[in-house]
Amino acid sequence: MIRVGRRAPRFQLPALVEGELRCLDSAHLAGRCQVLCFVPWLGPGEAALLDGQGRMLARLGAVFLAVAPKHFSLHQPVCGGGVGIRTASLIIDPLGRLHRCYGIARPATPAKCNTFLIDREQVVRFHLVHGLEAKGMEALRELMTLTPWQNRQATLEEMAGMRGAAARTLSDRTHGCHTRKDGL
Repeated sequence: MIRVGRRAPRFQLPALVEGELRCLDSAHLAGRCQVLCFVPWLGPGEAALLDGQGRMLARLGAVFLAVAPKHFSLHQPVCGGGVGIRTASLIIDPLGRLHRCYGIARPATPAKCNTFLIDREQVVRFHLVHGLEAKGMEALRELMTLTPWQNRQATLEEMAGMRGAAARTLSDRTHGCHTRKDGL
């Protein structure tokens, strides 16, 4: 299981990128900040929310990667009829390997998203557990603006201090979202 402060694993998985099915290789994202969000369910409403999140994170200079639930199929209606995700990449993990690697195989909170912030050096810098609604996504945006990892390479000591400050700020504002500092 990946922990905060460790290098993010490399993967090659099918993904919907800009509405097209492609093989996404995480090595092509090296040098860019990434937000890897494991979503518990996915329907047309959630697809629209994730699409908006992808636009917002692109403005902040990060790549948004939504990982579909393990039971998700490309034949579900969310991908067709023009309702799909356009600005975020939707990663399909058919064998559940990426889920297991990040410890999402048996989530303690099945209705929550598990989001990992990965810096330009491919190191996992933060793990946030939040709801798949506007308030939970706002917590993610707030965290992105509080932490120094997106603009420059932060040391582990700086990130440890920021995690505490971000957790206090987020808990005051989000009610129901919580952070995981240790990656457990």
